[in-house]
This record gives sequence, C-alpha cells and structure tokens, in this order.
Amino acid sequence: MSLIVRWQIGSFGEPSWRALRLSVMLMQRLVPDAHFIVVHQGPPAIYVPSVTYCPQENLYSHGRFERPYAAMFDGTQHELIVENDHILWTIPPGMRRWLEREDATLAWLVDWDYYGNYAERVGGFRACPGMYGLPPGLHMPMPPIEERGDDQNEQGWVASWLREHPPHEIVTHEEVSCYMPNHDILKHTHSKVGSCGVHLAGLNRGWSPGGEQLLAELERKYL
Repeated sequence: MSLIVRWQIGSFGEPSWRALRLSVMLMQRLVPDAHFIVVHQGPPAIYVPSVTYCPQENLYSHGRFERPYAAMFDGTQHELIVENDHILWTIPPGMRRWLEREDATLAWLVDWDYYGNYAERVGGFRACPGMYGLPPGLHMPMPPIEERGDDQNEQGWVASWLREHPPHEIVTHEEVSCYMPNHDILKHTHSKVGSCGVHLAGLNRGWSPGGEQLLAELERKYL
C-alpha cells in the first residue's frame, strides 16, 4: 500500500494549527509509511517533522483540489484528503477496507444537509469534505470557478462527485463525529465524540469553545 495523506488549512488562528498538529501526529502513528503533506495559506504556525509543506496559490478551494505536490504521484498511491480540524486516533473499518482496495472512493457520511446548488445531486449521500479518499489514478477536479470559496457549494461539489464515483467505502458519523456542542441547533445531536475520531467544526472560525476544550483534552491524552 502506497498512501499520501494531505491536509488543507486556511489562514486561521492558533487553535486551528494545534488541531492540525494533533491530526498529523496521530495519522503518522496510524499509517507511518505514508507521505504526509500540508497545503496551507500564509506561513505555517507549527511545523511537524517528516511533513512536506506546500503553500497554496490564492483561493481557499485551491488548497483542497490542486496538487502542488503532483510530482509525488506515479499512479499507484491512494490519497486521503483531510481538513486541519479532523482528528483520528483509530483507523475506521471503512478506511481500512478502502486502503486494501484499488477501485473504491472513501466517504465520511454526516447527518446534516449543507450542499447549496448540489442538494438534489447529493440526495441521501451526505458526504463531507472534512475527509475523503481517492484510489490510485483518480483525481477530483476543481468545482466551477464561480463556486470556489462558497462553503455550501464546495461541500455539495465534493459530496456529489464522490457519490458519482462508486464503489464506496464509508466512515460513519458514529465512528467519526462532528463535534459542535455550542451550535444553537445541532448541539443536541453533535455533542458526542466518535469511536475513531472527531471533526471540530467551528474551531477555525472561533465559535466553538467546546471544541477548543476537547482539543486540549485530546492533546493531553495523545501528545
């Protein structure tokens, strides 16, 4: 198995870089033979050893879809795309199966609708760009230029594209939860920590003090 794990991070503050550090270091323990890449806006605030850092050119979306590290690909690698606030401490079963296949995409399915113009195309396949995986030889293109940087349409593009590229292996919301204990509406269903990991939604935008508290707890536990 040859694997590239790539994170994307915008121009966010100190908690976001701490989350990225924890995410990277835990992934290095889970898949130590992989190549680790961080695509970032602005100068990195925290460096982790054995990681390649690649500055992105301009728009937010470019960091998710462009491959400034394309020379590292020879057509044999799986690619796992992870956001900075997505933290795994155990490999979910669906991810393990995905790594053992060469024909499947990996999707993390959540339990909300946030897909902009793509809601109809997404349907019930509620994938989230917080984490997804591509098999050898497959690359997700950029969304239409007029939609780049629009959060809803970007999520919809990713979810619909993954849906339209089966077969799939799935990571569930119970395995990796979206943790939003301060959200006015979703806090009732998004205050649990997953069995394999967690996505600290709102951390990058500074409206998740509960997420910052959990991040500190995870740092004490794992670093």
